[in-house]
Amino acid sequence: MKRPIPIVLTGADIDRFWTSVDSRSADGCWEWRAWRDKDGYGRFTFARRSAGAHRVAFVITKGNTHLYVCHTCNNPACCNPRHLYAGTQQANVQQAHSEGRVDFVGKQNNYAKLTEVEVRKIRALCNVGTPQRSVALRFGIDQSTVSLINTGKLWAHLV
Repeated sequence: MKRPIPIVLTGADIDRFWTSVDSRSADGCWEWRAWRDKDGYGRFTFARRSAGAHRVAFVITKGNTHLYVCHTCNNPACCNPRHLYAGTQQANVQQAHSEGRVDFVGKQNNYAKLTEVEVRKIRALCNVGTPQRSVALRFGIDQSTVSLINTGKLWAHLV
């Protein structure tokens, strides 16, 4: 869960916020026209702090929340309150997975450092008694990662 943004927006902050939003269409995406981060999310600065523009739009129109502010439109720059809902990180990730926007299994995981062949070698080395620390050094990973692979908690689809 996210902490609620301690947002105390002045009327001037709110006016300044909406001048950076292209809200020509009632039902379409309302694009954030100011600065965006590397992932395409708008950032709004107020009272010497920065917050996601979509989150600020949600707070202005629906109130603060301790949950994540998620998009139904999957457009990170969208600030249309009709496209925003409060949800958990797990629900947001499950939605992305069900829509085929992310794949978390094995080599399809963009953050995976190992291949399936390497994982099988790690398990084989552990099964013949090679110390996990030695295996970790050989593959350039942490010993805890070796342990999780060996117990099937990581790369479980290969067990």
